Amino acid sequence: MAVPLRKVANGYPDVVAQPYRQPLPPAGGKRLAQRQIQSRSSYRSTVAIVLSTMAFVLFLMGLSYIFVKAGVTRMNWEVNQLTAQNESAMMENERLKGEIAGKKSLERIEAIATQELGMVKEADIQYMVLSDTVVAEGKIRPVETTETNETAPSPLAAVVDFILALK
Repeated sequence: MAVPLRKVANGYPDVVAQPYRQPLPPAGGKRLAQRQIQSRSSYRSTVAIVLSTMAFVLFLMGLSYIFVKAGVTRMNWEVNQLTAQNESAMMENERLKGEIAGKKSLERIEAIATQELGMVKEADIQYMVLSDTVVAEGKIRPVETTETNETAPSPLAAVVDFILALK
């Protein structure tokens, strides 16, 4: 039987009827289709791995930031503690300097000498020359006497007057 080159379909001479065909598998057949399916799943798993790795790295960066901030805070606290100790030591040093200055003052030394040691001031001391030999040896400076018409008391009288003055 002879088939004309042109077939009439549904009464339209220009339309050529073609049988229904399934799309052809890509060149390479089933293997290529499986590779495409596998590549999609491997793409998804790769994306998931990359995203999870990025999340893990961000988590580690956050932890390191927190630890650095905690270290800085601890160091600031230690600096504040040392500053407070330094200030208290400086105040104690100033207090001790004042105490030393008070103990070095001449008035305090003089008070201790007169009260505790029984010393007297130089202006309060009165000297009495008992013999000319002490004056001659240079141990005591002679008292300047004004010349009067009165006679000088005898040394024995001077000693008696001295003893009476002590009573």
